[in-house]
Amino acid sequence: MNYIHIGGGWKGKEPDWDPKELIRAEGGYDADKRRIAESEMDQLIERTKELILENSERLGNDAGEAQVDRPWREPE
Repeated sequence: MNYIHIGGGWKGKEPDWDPKELIRAEGGYDADKRRIAESEMDQLIERTKELILENSERLGNDAGEAQVDRPWREPE
């Protein structure tokens, strides 16, 4: 794919890697991508947790109780 990109035959979205970087014969590109994706997901989870805590503190102590699932009942 690097050869095609460098030679001008690449069409569509630009690759998310450096096509001029030397190719590793042993591979491992998929493991690198997976590690990066897992790291980004962990960061997203942590930011989400922080936002949830900040919002519940801002809304007051009873806000957590309002989000508890309760059985459905028809309005009177």
